[in-house]
Amino acid sequence: MKTQIATVEYPPTSTPSPAFEAALLELNERHAQFVRHYLLCGEGAEAARRAGYSTKSARKEGSRILALPKVRAAIEIARADLAKKAAYDQGAAMAELDQAIAFARETQNATALCRAIELKSKLCGLLIERQDVRQLGGFAININGLGED
Repeated sequence: MKTQIATVEYPPTSTPSPAFEAALLELNERHAQFVRHYLLCGEGAEAARRAGYSTKSARKEGSRILALPKVRAAIEIARADLAKKAAYDQGAAMAELDQAIAFARETQNATALCRAIELKSKLCGLLIERQDVRQLGGFAININGLGED
């Protein structure tokens, strides 16, 4: 029994760039469909299933295909194209935060100013949130109404 390959265009609402089209032409049809599906779902095994690979081997095949240099290149080209279309990167975020800081100062909103400065610091890598995930043993939690009387 021959497996049916589902075809999909990526991204669905826009025309692919010439660089992306050229990258897809370097792939066989199944790999090109895998790339299109991977860009839509972000999951290697699911993209492999949608591209016509066996459900049993989809995880292995997805991992194998993602390791292929031409496949990785096509995915990176598509992501770069989408990033250009979105036109929102670290510079754009920084510019918006600068505007927010100026507005907070102008309106004398200390809370907004502190928050904008905090976000700008995180964006620059100056402030990193950390969580303590150590587990301490030998303690009990008693909640009223749930414990023994």
